[in-house]
Amino acid sequence: MLSEGGEKTYGLLVGWMSVVSYILGGTCYLAVPFVVWHAGVVSSLLTLFVASVSSIISTLWILETSARAEALEQWAMKRDRLTDIASALSLCQIRTSRRFELQELTEIFLGKAAGVVFWVFAMSNSLLSCWVLAQVAAGSWASNLPFGGNTVDKCTDEDFLLHLHPVGGCWNSYAICIVLFGLITVLLAWLDFHELGTLTVTISVVRFVAVSAMIVHSIVLSIDKGQGLSVWTEFSTAGWLTAVPVLINSQMFPLGVPTLSQHVSRKTKLSALFIVSLTTTGLLYAATGVTISTPFGAKTNEMANLNWVPYTDRKYNWALRTMAYTIVLFPSVDGTLNFIYQVIVLVHISESWIFGGRAVFSRSTRFIHKFIASVIPLVGVTFVSNLVTINQYIGLTFYVLGITLPAALQYRSRAIWRKKLDSIPLTPKADRLSLNDVDNTKNESTSLMSGSAKTVILPVADTPYSGWYSKPVFVYALLIYSAAAIALTIVGIVIAN
Repeated sequence: MLSEGGEKTYGLLVGWMSVVSYILGGTCYLAVPFVVWHAGVVSSLLTLFVASVSSIISTLWILETSARAEALEQWAMKRDRLTDIASALSLCQIRTSRRFELQELTEIFLGKAAGVVFWVFAMSNSLLSCWVLAQVAAGSWASNLPFGGNTVDKCTDEDFLLHLHPVGGCWNSYAICIVLFGLITVLLAWLDFHELGTLTVTISVVRFVAVSAMIVHSIVLSIDKGQGLSVWTEFSTAGWLTAVPVLINSQMFPLGVPTLSQHVSRKTKLSALFIVSLTTTGLLYAATGVTISTPFGAKTNEMANLNWVPYTDRKYNWALRTMAYTIVLFPSVDGTLNFIYQVIVLVHISESWIFGGRAVFSRSTRFIHKFIASVIPLVGVTFVSNLVTINQYIGLTFYVLGITLPAALQYRSRAIWRKKLDSIPLTPKADRLSLNDVDNTKNESTSLMSGSAKTVILPVADTPYSGWYSKPVFVYALLIYSAAAIALTIVGIVIAN
């Protein structure tokens, strides 16, 4: 499918699969059952619900900010033709031919210095995410592929838990798997985001099969063991402090919003697309967290798929073993695709910061950029670390990038855009009531008659992606929420150490 400008686009179904793949393709969903068991089911579900709602709001704020940035860019070219507020509001559209990365949005609305700070946090977040994705893939392969012998041997949990750098035969097999992972990612790096559509759909189908198998088999195990809902009443403060960053991170994807939005053909449906996608992932997290933690209990692995390693033994029938191998190995394949997603986003952000948002690159030049971005985390993955611990540190960057930054962008972009609208001249007899001082919850501009004068009040919905969540009060609420999450995560890290 092509847009009016000739750019390649895809429909809402592929868009939904791309967003879900981007969110679930990380490692948080593997850690969710572990933290649910240690924190308690009820507290985990409540935390996940709050995380999902806050992520939906911050994602919609990024859409609003992007639309306002587009409008401001078009403003200079069409200023003389903007005779009323309606014509100005029509500029607020996200276009396929122009992508505003968060880096550029930060510089436009918050200044160059804020852009530098953003880039540091974004680089840290993306590189840590790529590191853990590569570790999950290489670790899963090294633990399950048929390595054997004195020089090349299968890895065990102890090889990763007890060593920062794997040793002996495990290290050799792990190194081989890192190289294999690198070769696969280099081949995929030749493709751009919109060209991964077919692979995304295929991986999405397999993912739902694997996740469904985990949920159904866990329910069967719970029934066989006679386990009920008694685990719902358990709660651990230390466990919950560990769970907070994992559950919040699981629904955060701020850096990917501009890229995921760009090639969706029906831009007016972007808000619904992200709401449905985040609702889908939230329900899947809840289902996997509760069903998997119930039968495995205290033995729930930090990487949930590894709970099925024992079922790959030859003593089980072929159907159960096939299912177990699919569950154990699929996250590594899923993570490989998400690794490429992360690299593409990292490259887009870096290009925007270094060369500007309108810079255009050839396929070969962009491939070189993606290759360089891939190598850095592959070097780092030679060192291994606890999955939950890494997610705690990633969480600290996500709170800034996924909550604090969108809130700041929403506040500033809304104020700047409404001030621009306030400058549009009205009819000679009209009096103006400042657009920055008055909010109207209706979706259309309202005219209020006062004697012979008319006062024009701008609605809250000043972009196609605005709504009840656009008011400043929600900005303040999420800033408080972000500060609380940062404090709780730091306390959790201190207690863990």
